[in-house]
This record gives sequence, C-alpha cells and structure tokens, in this order.
Amino acid sequence: MNGELRRRFFNDFKILEVMRTEGVNKRELVGKLARSEPARALEIARSISEPWYRCQSLAHVALYLEDQKQFKKVIGEALAAAYEQTEPNRIVSVAS
Repeated sequence: MNGELRRRFFNDFKILEVMRTEGVNKRELVGKLARSEPARALEIARSISEPWYRCQSLAHVALYLEDQKQFKKVIGEALAAAYEQTEPNRIVSVAS
C-alpha cells in the first residue's frame, strides 16, 4: 500500500471511528432520557447517523411513547434504520 493510499485509508478509518463513538454516546444518552424526556430522546435518536445505533435508540424511545400513533411511526423509523444496515446479521438482530 503506497503512502497516499495508506493516509486515505487511515483518515477514512478515523472518520468511521468518530461516527461510531458518536453513535454509541448518543445511544447511551437516549437510554438515560427516554423514560423522563421522550421527546428529547427522540430528537437525539433521530440525529444518530449510523443506522445500527439509530435503530436501537429509536426502538428504545418508542417503548416510552404514550401516543399509539407516534409509537407506530417511531417503530417504523427504527425498522427503516435496520434495513439501512449492510450486514445481514445486524438486520436480523435489530428486526427481531
């Protein structure tokens, strides 16, 4: 691997790592807020760029939504995020 290609790979890896860390941190925050501040938790969950963590966060928030129509909408968003996955095992994991 030449120097330029190595640099690009490293930079791409760092960007992905930052995104993953951000997703993990936001998922954790959603978990803490979902029961007491579901509207705020939903806002944060929707802002997660990585589908794996967004799906989990949306599903968690949905558990605490009192309005049945909103619950179904958010569960639909979680399922849509699940289908954004590129790894089949993750699609099955979050959709079951």
